[in-house]
Amino acid sequence: MASKNTQTPFEKERDHLIYEVVQHTFVSRYLLFTKQTTAQGLDKVTNQLTLLNRNLQDATSLGQTMEHTANAWRTFHHQIIANQTAPPATGSHNEDPVSP
Repeated sequence: MASKNTQTPFEKERDHLIYEVVQHTFVSRYLLFTKQTTAQGLDKVTNQLTLLNRNLQDATSLGQTMEHTANAWRTFHHQIIANQTAPPATGSHNEDPVSP
């Protein structure tokens, strides 16, 4: 390659075009890498949000399933408390089921 001072116009133009091609190739590769990296990052975020959504749906459905059981135990507990705090019943029936 000749020095800058002794280059012909053809050589100057050739060097300039080679420089532009190298720059364009570098920029294109960088942009392609950036787009791929961004796309991969967004895919990961989307997958994690989908997983979170499924877990939240599972937790909600489990809570709804257990609601009926919880209500049954709550009613049972309130009945036990009510029976323990109620005064003993008086009446003509025998309180001792064993004696005749």
